[in-house]
Amino acid sequence: MLAKRWYLVVLGFVAGAGALYAYSKLILPAIYESTGAVYVDRGPQATALSGITSTLGLQTGQSGYVATLMQSDTMMRRVAKELKLAENPNFMSGQSNAEEKAQSQLKKAVSVKQDKNGAVTIAVRTKNAKLSADIVNHVLNNLGKLFKTKSQKKAEFIETQIKETQAKLQAAEKQMLSFQQSNKIALIDEETKSFIQQLGNLESQLIELDVQLQQVKSELGDEGDLEELVKLKVKKRSLEASRGILSGRIDDAKRKLANAPQASLDYARITRSLMMQTNTLEMLTEQYQLASLTQHGEDGDYQIVDWGQPKLEPVGPRSAVNAFLGGIAGCLIVSLMLVSPRKQHNRENSI
Repeated sequence: MLAKRWYLVVLGFVAGAGALYAYSKLILPAIYESTGAVYVDRGPQATALSGITSTLGLQTGQSGYVATLMQSDTMMRRVAKELKLAENPNFMSGQSNAEEKAQSQLKKAVSVKQDKNGAVTIAVRTKNAKLSADIVNHVLNNLGKLFKTKSQKKAEFIETQIKETQAKLQAAEKQMLSFQQSNKIALIDEETKSFIQQLGNLESQLIELDVQLQQVKSELGDEGDLEELVKLKVKKRSLEASRGILSGRIDDAKRKLANAPQASLDYARITRSLMMQTNTLEMLTEQYQLASLTQHGEDGDYQIVDWGQPKLEPVGPRSAVNAFLGGIAGCLIVSLMLVSPRKQHNRENSI
């Protein structure tokens, strides 16, 4: 009787294993994986701290930034649109809200991992080997469009400021030309002209301080290194103190000029505007050129180590694992079936 029970249990295992193995092989679609790798240059400061971060098992902030970009919603939208995944039968069947569902499905298909040395790896699993490789390569291509170094962010900020300053400078030049043509400039003495020139220089310096202060505030929001944060906060306090002194000197100069004739006041306003925009444009252009020169080789850049390649050996479904689980399930079912009659028999004998 015991041998018969064991025979039934083994038979249940074989039946369950065979059923799930056949289901995995014949019904479930094959899953293909492609991988890529990116190495993030952490720069000299991060290198100096590498011993500490390795001990603590921490990743660098820049590699975390790269990993976040790789699996961001913006990245998913770009890749899904470029590869037309909503229309691809190897990725998903036609449904309502197909584009939105394709992006959601893509996010599930993409996995990203970081290690403590600065490497970021991406793996993509789909029903088609070439499609998996295409998705990896499109993610890596789009990384360059989304990745922003500090110098790139600075250059973009300054570029916007340059366009605004150029428009203001053109307006100031037109005002000065109109003022000169009206012959009012003859009413202004040389001492007043010199005073107005000094006031314009002070206001130009104030604008330059404001630009530097805005940049420092922006860097404070992006910086994660403790030492750099301390330096930026000290620089911010110094700029704010300098700005306060300069603002006081400008206010004093404006009070002295307040009682001057109207022609002098008009000339002061136009001259100050013209000088401020000219000096600001020169300063911004110089900073933009410096930022553009340094952004390509800046610390924190990355290198693509491995591009995605189609791999024809499927990684799923795992037929052997499924067969084992099916066998375990078969054993449990048969065991329950054998135990139930014995319990019923015991209850009848007890009555």
